Amino acid sequence: ADFPLKRKLAKVCNFLGQFLGGWQKMQKSARAMYGVKLGDAECQEIKRLDDRAMAGLRTWQRALIRKVCVTKYLEGYLVGDGRSFMGHPKAVEQSYATTIVNLPIQGTAAKILQSAQRVIMDQLRAEGLKSLVIANIYDAIRLDGPLSELPRVTQIVETAMANPPFYQDLQALVGRTLPLKFERDVIYSD
Repeated sequence: ADFPLKRKLAKVCNFLGQFLGGWQKMQKSARAMYGVKLGDAECQEIKRLDDRAMAGLRTWQRALIRKVCVTKYLEGYLVGDGRSFMGHPKAVEQSYATTIVNLPIQGTAAKILQSAQRVIMDQLRAEGLKSLVIANIYDAIRLDGPLSELPRVTQIVETAMANPPFYQDLQALVGRTLPLKFERDVIYSD
């Protein structure tokens, strides 16, 4: 496979690894998303290497799942929200393991996005622009406004998304800085 395809496949593997996907899911995703057929042994080896490389993450995931099976509750790290999980511990583990390991990641990502959205909304208002934030959908902020404002709105969005306030706080808390990558699409019509 060529490099761009290998990179895409690696992202699939990484994503599945973060959210407890097994080698069979990796195999199925590679075929469905990119038309690539990976053998059982190849997928098992990739999964083994991923588990070894992500040993710390796997330890944290297992501990988090065990804790939730006992307490039936998960409080969102750094964000204060939480969720209850009902049922026998084995049922909780079998039914909600992916949700349990996903909640802290997605909850934190949502707070980062919300803090960027707030900065964008405040700046649009402060400058008297007609553009508005009209939706926040999962990991995207959608804006609508006159095409004439596009250059300035683009600057506002790029500045806010590069280093949102909650992300700044998070970096200070963990004592390191990381660039925040985001993508921007412009869709316009008459």
